[in-house]
Amino acid sequence: MKILLIFTLSLISGPVGCVDVIGYSGGSIILISNLYWGSANSNYICKVENRECTDLIRLNTGKNDFQVERFMLYKNTAGTLTAFIRKLKPQDAGMYRMGVGTQRYTDVTLKVVNDSCCAGPKIMNAYRGQNTSIICNYPAVYERNYKYIQKLDNDSVIKAILDPGSKSQNSRFSISDDSSAKVLSVNISDVREADDGVYLCGVYNTVDSVDYFSYFTEIQLHVRGETFIHGVLNMYEYLL
Repeated sequence: MKILLIFTLSLISGPVGCVDVIGYSGGSIILISNLYWGSANSNYICKVENRECTDLIRLNTGKNDFQVERFMLYKNTAGTLTAFIRKLKPQDAGMYRMGVGTQRYTDVTLKVVNDSCCAGPKIMNAYRGQNTSIICNYPAVYERNYKYIQKLDNDSVIKAILDPGSKSQNSRFSISDDSSAKVLSVNISDVREADDGVYLCGVYNTVDSVDYFSYFTEIQLHVRGETFIHGVLNMYEYLL
């Protein structure tokens, strides 16, 4: 799994304090520890309940990533232990432990927030060769934050698209942030089949020993091979 990240790393020799992070119901979250991925030790994420930590994923092999339903554990490009939780639910709230071997781990307390702006995954259609816009409403608390739109391919590869803090245009993509309306928009010109996929809109935060992306909106873009007009004509001919 590939993701472009820039942050300062430090090797932790033992457990660290618990870190609080915020996710949104229906959204996703990426938790980036500062623990280097262990090639000879087990890498794991478990959920702490009643003083016991139940494994969600534990890797004792040479693999660098593994996915179980909505949870993924992987080694990012910086070589650190990273967890990805998709389509958050209220019951996902609680304490998680990310660790390497038996001595090094980080505890993270996840709070799952319900916000009317971001009610679950959305589906939209676009047609090859045309222009389209991906619209993300965001929580008012992030009005002054840089927002990111990233693309998830095949449920495993995350690609950076654009963020308002960088240049506003990149080839066929342009981004704008209407802070008064709390709307982040990405315009895509000359839509192509490769644009098909899941787009995640969120913010990047750093809290003590953990960096994380909190995605408040998820949009599934389906790229069609024919225009809407042709589709209507085909349906009309079928009805005749």
